[in-house]
Amino acid sequence: SKMVVLPNPAPDIHSYQNVSRLEGPLRILFAGQVEEHKGIRFLLKTLNQIDIDVELHIAGEGALSEEVVEWAQRDSRILYHGFVSLEHLFDLFALCDVTVIPSLCYENSPTVIYESFQAGIPVIASNIGGVGELIEHGKNGLLFEPGNEVEFIETVKQFDRELSEYRSRSESIKQRVQALSVQKYLDQL
Repeated sequence: SKMVVLPNPAPDIHSYQNVSRLEGPLRILFAGQVEEHKGIRFLLKTLNQIDIDVELHIAGEGALSEEVVEWAQRDSRILYHGFVSLEHLFDLFALCDVTVIPSLCYENSPTVIYESFQAGIPVIASNIGGVGELIEHGKNGLLFEPGNEVEFIETVKQFDRELSEYRSRSESIKQRVQALSVQKYLDQL
């Protein structure tokens, strides 16, 4: 029998326009469940070890929300937005340079990767589960070994050094996810 593997389709989201990059720190976005297995505690802990100027935006809710609020109160580089609508999430994409997915658990096909790509924003993520199938390392993002603090920090620093290259790839990042539209998925099916 012929076997065909189809990647999950991207959610159908409105068109998004990029804005000019703001000067200042590397702006990182975490959007998702604020839970241990999603790597939020790992992310907060490693942030203190990154020796470049960064600003971390966190959008989402979960069991660790109160802990994130406390971190944000102690560290001005952390901005906690809580639960946000899809419209507000795209405002955060416009502000941020990269989305981070530091998952410690196996992921299938996180929607936030598709949303980030639709905004033309690259992704830094744990290479676990289906995540590595969505991110082309060095093209639309970077992958690191889950839970490896040293590798994660080096990956963030590498991204910061290559930021202008990734910004110039914004349109190609958007185009790649367009190939994963629901209509194209249905046509292939």
